[in-house]
Amino acid sequence: MKQLKRSLQAISKDLKSLTLRTEKVIKLLGKLEKGQTKAGVRKKTGAKSVVPKRVITKKGKSPSATETVLKIIMRSKKGVGTAAIQEKTPNGPY
Repeated sequence: MKQLKRSLQAISKDLKSLTLRTEKVIKLLGKLEKGQTKAGVRKKTGAKSVVPKRVITKKGKSPSATETVLKIIMRSKKGVGTAAIQEKTPNGPY
């Protein structure tokens, strides 16, 4: 009997909390509906044209001579001599 009474009390407590939650959700939905109707009226009366945003491209810095030489060395599997490095660098021989 005591277990049944406790379980019924727990169920009633859960039902009360669920009713409170549903009431909160109903109030929230009511507020959202009012906001949407006002926004809908505004959109019909004052529609604005969409202006595309400008795309800004950044110019990259040219890599330094040290960086280019390191890239050449790291790419080669067998190693690179000074003559090959001088040929592959864009600024010419050093």
